[in-house]
Amino acid sequence: MRTVQELLRIADEEKLFRSFDNRLAKHYFQNMPEDMTGKEYFDRRRKRFSDLYQRLTAIPIKEDEDGQHVLFAVPQLKDDLLGIEHSAELCKVEELLKDYRTAATYAYEFTEQEVIIGWFVAETDITLQHMYDLLTNILFEATFFGMEQEYLEEEMKKLEESAAEAKEMRAHPEKDTSRPADEVIEEMELKYGWISGKGVDKYNEFGGILPHNREEERFLDGEDDTTDRMMKAIYEKEHKLMNYIMLREKKKVLELLKADEQNFC
Repeated sequence: MRTVQELLRIADEEKLFRSFDNRLAKHYFQNMPEDMTGKEYFDRRRKRFSDLYQRLTAIPIKEDEDGQHVLFAVPQLKDDLLGIEHSAELCKVEELLKDYRTAATYAYEFTEQEVIIGWFVAETDITLQHMYDLLTNILFEATFFGMEQEYLEEEMKKLEESAAEAKEMRAHPEKDTSRPADEVIEEMELKYGWISGKGVDKYNEFGGILPHNREEERFLDGEDDTTDRMMKAIYEKEHKLMNYIMLREKKKVLELLKADEQNFC
């Protein structure tokens, strides 16, 4: 297997930039500076990506103190259910070797870039077919808190403070001033007019989905029974299908790990 850094080095920088830039298109459109032309804004994004690419392909790899990890691509339905995209899933090698069926997948936006580039990539058939999607999503996570992770330390402090606060609340529940999620959601519904009636139940039933328009509101509020039944079936089938695909891909990763005796056995 090759590392993220090795795969970045042989990737077409321009092609990877286009993929990365497209991944963030909505964000860029919403945050375009008023004093820049479209070309100037594009050139700035291209320069910043080039700096990122050159740095990540050159900096020394930092050993992962949490053990070996492996990344691989997994197909999944887009949020709008109108297409397929490919995520970059991360698993611990130790957990996969122990039992791939129970191996967890991990978020890694808080991981240092020097560590991420040293992770191995399992070159399954799907990963090889969608390598640029995989690398794009890896870069997206690696730059979640800035192209050079300039906001990572600040966000880590916030995370640690939240964890300490949660621990304190568990130890002293009488100090807990938080409110039940249902109450907060209901208050926001009334304030912003998101849902008219059965919002909390539907919010929980569909895993935390809030409508963005009247059509979605009618669906979540149960006014459109046909759509309601159809979407329930889609979500149920999608969940089962995604679980099956995830297990299938984990098994393929395990096979590659066992075959790579030099790095993993």
